[in-house]
Parts: sequence; structure tokens; C-alpha cells
Amino acid sequence: MAYRTRAAGRGLMVGRSQRRLLVAALALAVASASASFPSRAQAQTPTSATPTPTSPTPATSPPSAVPAAPAPQTLSSTLDGVMAGLPETSCLTVRIDGRAVYRNRADLPLLPASTQKLITSAVSLDVLGADHRFTTRVRASFAPVDGVVVGDLFLVGGGDPLLATNTSRFIRRIGDDQHPTSLETLADRVAAAGIRRVTGRVVGDESRYDQERTVRTWPARYAAQGQSGPLSALTVDDGYHYDLPPDADPIRRRDDRPALSAAATFTTLLQERGIEIGAFPGEGKAPPTAPEITHIRSAPLKSILAELLTFSDNQTAELLLKEIGLRVGGAGTTAAGAAAVAARSNSLGISTPGSVVVDGSGLDRGNRTTCDQLVAVLEGSGPDGTIGRGLAVAGRTGTLRHRLEVPELAGRLRAKTGNLPDVTALAGFVPTATGEIATFAMITNGQPDTNVTWFAQTAVGEAIAHHRVVCDSSPKVPLVLPGAIYAGSMGTLAAFPLETVVIAGTSVPVSLLATERAAIVDRCLAADDDFEILLGSHLAPSGIDG
Repeated sequence: MAYRTRAAGRGLMVGRSQRRLLVAALALAVASASASFPSRAQAQTPTSATPTPTSPTPATSPPSAVPAAPAPQTLSSTLDGVMAGLPETSCLTVRIDGRAVYRNRADLPLLPASTQKLITSAVSLDVLGADHRFTTRVRASFAPVDGVVVGDLFLVGGGDPLLATNTSRFIRRIGDDQHPTSLETLADRVAAAGIRRVTGRVVGDESRYDQERTVRTWPARYAAQGQSGPLSALTVDDGYHYDLPPDADPIRRRDDRPALSAAATFTTLLQERGIEIGAFPGEGKAPPTAPEITHIRSAPLKSILAELLTFSDNQTAELLLKEIGLRVGGAGTTAAGAAAVAARSNSLGISTPGSVVVDGSGLDRGNRTTCDQLVAVLEGSGPDGTIGRGLAVAGRTGTLRHRLEVPELAGRLRAKTGNLPDVTALAGFVPTATGEIATFAMITNGQPDTNVTWFAQTAVGEAIAHHRVVCDSSPKVPLVLPGAIYAGSMGTLAAFPLETVVIAGTSVPVSLLATERAAIVDRCLAADDDFEILLGSHLAPSGIDG
């Protein structure tokens, strides 16, 4: 589909008076589309009457209620009006039933902010698999004898981004709907293995990945802001520890020696279980022959990604990138991971010209992606896939818990957010008024006022939610499929759950092709009871004739 044209955009920097004009332009564009669109103030007002579930894996079925029909204006003209109020460095792609219904600068490479996590997630699923689990192991210098380990006990990190203590879970209010890996449980297992004394020390082993604690191109302020903890194959509580003064709130401190900190925490937990430790904790690498005492596995990757996407967890994304680098490139580094993600994205068909991968989280301002690329990632998952189900829900969960709370979108739209200074992005799914699930991506660079872009995102979401797909009522020509396509055993036909046996040379209503009909004809034809597919045994198998 050809690009939609747009009015001249604003400059990258706007003053206060210009900002008011931008908001006014957006409001006029949206108001002309539907009298039911809320005011800017209404769009930002939390709705306390709506329950707020905390699960990062929401139900996927949209509510049965359909928004009211808008005033007669096309989706394209409405979205053109919204995009005209944003900088030229903005893009928007909307696809329904696999077809583009709107594209505006859709192949323009832009800073994606945290929507970069969609790409990291897609490649991690391809490389590791949805059921992959990270394993943290406890090894010993020598096999224990009568409950005594002569030498050291090694806590070997496996890249688990969610290894945590009960103290951290309590302070951070991590509920049962999330999936931390309990270090206390691992200590219990050491005690259950019969270990009573370690003559040496507990040693933290982070050798699976490199020891770069941050992405080299990140600004130093990211660490001070807590955007990510120190990166390591062995991190407990995200690489932070807590001081607990008796008459004050807990104090959270970053520890740039996370393996040593993990060993110290594990030493305390073992001692609380009556295990004697002979020396102070340390850090190092376990001998390759060190026997395993016990281990603990994380939740499956699909659950980890649900938290990553719902809450936009930067550190988890960066550790996944290092694991991808190890699996694909043989090195647990950010650079190897970024190269692997770029290469796999291309092979998976979810890359576009000009895209650049620097990190896994989207914090780096060197990343580039396009709206088309984000939509390709989302369509690869679908709304019911691992990525689709992991997205935050408007007005309900994660980074969208207090956003997009208008009736047309709350509880209906699911998306990944992205925010950096002058960068705002949103990509996800929203049901239309006629029941289709639209896939969309919107990125704005160069707009310093986040309220303007958030308001524009609300307007785009509402316009899509009000959209009605209109089917052509003209007579349809039957679609003829070569009979040779269906030649072979009944196993060949198993891919098509037909209600009757398909015989070459006959015709069947397209509805009999059930869910597979969408792969052959569009939604409108599939819904037409008079449209038929002719199975012609005399035709050559080289293609489809209509």
C-alpha cells in the first residue's frame, strides 16, 4: 500500500505556545472523527471504579461490547489528522487481517525506546524456546563425605534474571502472580542434600557471561537512576542489597560485584539453616570437575517474557541479550547478543532496512527500528501468542495501568510502551468495532512533551477501535484450486478441518475450511455464504486460478 501523505510536521523542539497549538491540532483532528472521543483531561483521569488485576498474562478475549459508530470519516483521514500534529520524525503502521490499512513513514528508522524489547523477545523465543528455563547450580570442590564439603561451595550463575530473596520480594511487593526464583529454596535444597559443614567458603561464579556491568554506550546516569542493575550471569535481587535500619525505610544499594554479593547472601541463608561455613565468601570460577550438589530452575521463558513486556524490565532484557549472544555467537556479551539479534531478525523476516540493534532493552539511543518492523514482530506472535499475551493492558496492568483508560481502550488495547527523553512509542493490538484485531505501531521522536504524544496515542487507539471493516457486496467469482494440491493420503487433508470429505472436481462453501480459510481468502470472502472454492482436478498444480 502506498504511503499516506501528511501535512508538514513540526520542528524537533517546540516552545510552550507551540505545544498548545499541537494539542489543539490533535484535538480538532480527533473531534472531527467522533463526538464520543474524550477530552484530554478525561483521557488522563484514572478510573477507580474499574478493578485492577496484577497478572502480567491477561485474558485475550476482547469484551463483547462494541464502541459506538463514529461520524462518517475514514480511518485514514482521521489518522492523517493525528499524525499532522506530530514531528516529521514519527511513524505509524496499522494492519488488519494481515493487510496494511494505514502507513505513514512506516519504514523510517527511529529510536524505538522500550519497544526494542519486542524484538529481543521474539529472537529469544526463536533461539531459546518458550519453555527454556535458566538453571542456578550449587557445586562443591569435592563430593561431600558424611555431610562435610572439604573445600569451597560454588554458587554458579546460569543467567537467571529473576533470582531473588524473600526480603526483596517483601520490600518490592512481588506477588505470586510474578515468577521470582527463590534463593531460600535453593538453600533449603543444600540442607536437604545433607550438607552440614563447608570447610572453605561460598564462591560466586558468574563466568557464563562477561563482567561488563552496563552497556558501554549508556550514559552514567542510568546506573544512578536504577534503570538497570549490574549485568551478570549471577545476580540476586537484581544486583542490589538492602540495608534495613530499625526506624526507617529500607535503603537499596547497587553492588557492582554482584557475584560476590550473591555469595555473601547465600552464605547467610546457609548459616540460618545450620550449615557451618569455614571462610568469608568470595568470587571465582568452579572447576569443571566440581560435582553438583543441587540446583534450581527459573520459570519458563514465556513467563519471564510476560513480566519483561508488562513491566518493561530493562535488566531482564539485557541478560536475555547476553544469553542470545552465548547461544548464537559463543560469547555472553552485549555485542555478541546484538549481532545475533540483528542476524536472526533478518532471517525471521522481522527486520527492515535501517534497523540497528545496540542493546536489548531500548535504553541506548543508537537503536533504530521502524513501525513496520514492530508490526511484523507482533504479527509473528499474534494476540494470543507468547508476546501478545505478555503485553500490558490499557488501564489495567504494568506500564499501561494508568494510561489509555478511555472506555474504547481500557481492558481492550494491549501494547508495549516506550519512553526516553523526546521519544515515545506504543505497539500492540486493539479490537475494532467489527471484531477484527488490529496490529499497530506508533513511534514519535523529537517531541519533548510526553503529554502530546500520549494524547496522540489515545486518539490513534480510539480511531482504530471505532473502525468498521466494510465488505464489498458485489457478486463473487468462485476461487478454483488445483486438485493436485490435495492429492495424497488423508494426512495431507489433516491440515484442513473440513466438515465433509473434499473430493477433487467438487465445490465446497469456504466456511468449511474453518480457521484455515483466512490463509486462502480474506475475511470478507470467508464470511460470504455464497462464495465457494472449486477443487479442480484437471488443473495444473502450479498455482491458483480465479
